[in-house]
Amino acid sequence: MFIDSPQNPKIKWYARLKTRKERERREMFLVEGVRLVQDLLDSDWPVECIFVEDAAEQEVARLRRHPRWPESAIQVSSHAFVALSDTVSSQGVVAVARIPKEMHTPTYPSTACLLDGVQDPGNVGTLLRSAEAFGVGEFCVGRGTVDVFAPKVARSSMGGLFRIHSTEADSATYLQEWRLRHPMGAVYVADADGQDVCTHITFAEPWLLVIGSEANGASAKVKNLATHIVSIPMLGRAESLNAAMAGSILLYEAFRTRLAENGLGSSLTEM
Repeated sequence: MFIDSPQNPKIKWYARLKTRKERERREMFLVEGVRLVQDLLDSDWPVECIFVEDAAEQEVARLRRHPRWPESAIQVSSHAFVALSDTVSSQGVVAVARIPKEMHTPTYPSTACLLDGVQDPGNVGTLLRSAEAFGVGEFCVGRGTVDVFAPKVARSSMGGLFRIHSTEADSATYLQEWRLRHPMGAVYVADADGQDVCTHITFAEPWLLVIGSEANGASAKVKNLATHIVSIPMLGRAESLNAAMAGSILLYEAFRTRLAENGLGSSLTEM
């Protein structure tokens, strides 16, 4: 099948997935780029369809050999592909993935990361990537946080989106439910003015880490449910780090505790 016009009904129908409203309504989202589509195919996430720009056949030749590559992949012209693409320099492939039903149900594991009002898609994607890299059990986006299926979030996660359980919930409600399941667990809220310095903390499981909004940090309601307000020591004159950097540092500090407890340091590949 070949589609030439950006006004084609199929192109227009899937292009609407660029909006959060349509992603939530249809429970689908767009996955763009050779690397990210490869990660999607390597996962067990359902693939609805794949669009390939006619000028990008060489770039996607390897993907076509993947056992999950659909025979019904659709070839489109460059100007039709623009309607689906979210990048300036596209690699010529966009997949439509279905959101697994289980993503809607929190599991409240012994390690979790909760984002409370983080608005920057790049920060959310980077935190997804870090959470997956450091073995976090669940990634929850609180209300007011950009959704994990936004195109830039998916790209910034570098495939982490497909390898970690993520969910969406009201931040305070998620925290309360998590604490009911882990009454002895620790809830760490990142804050530049926190009295508990992360290097002095032993992140013994179970624990939950909260990263608040870039401008205002975590909400007062969320902070009231914390057991620790955590800061990162710094020598420079910067007042704070951005959400992605601060969250990644704290996730690694928690990961180091796990390494020390299990003696895994020498057996893991350096990242």
